[in-house]
Amino acid sequence: MRKPRPLTTLQEVIITREREAATIAYKDPAYGTSTLQIGPEVAQMTDLEILDLYNQTLRAQAKLTKISYVATEIPLGSPQVEYSPECDQWVPRGHVLRGGIDDGGEDGEPAGM
Repeated sequence: MRKPRPLTTLQEVIITREREAATIAYKDPAYGTSTLQIGPEVAQMTDLEILDLYNQTLRAQAKLTKISYVATEIPLGSPQVEYSPECDQWVPRGHVLRGGIDDGGEDGEPAGM
């Protein structure tokens, strides 16, 4: 498993540009290489501006990994959806919908269970 990429400095990476992206290659092979899609403005950006944007991306990714999420699952045998008159459609009661597919359709085609 590769180590998580740390925030970095210009001394620790080599930055190259290709079309609308910047490639950030760590000098330490344990961290590999990242490609950051920026857009046409990448050609006018300095290495430091690219690195600042890359480090912002790493900070945002680290923040997302700290979010704790537990999906609400409706107990087996209970209705998984309910009709909502407010939006005039069927909506899930929880965060997970259980379903199944088997080959019971016409000519063995997949069919919902």
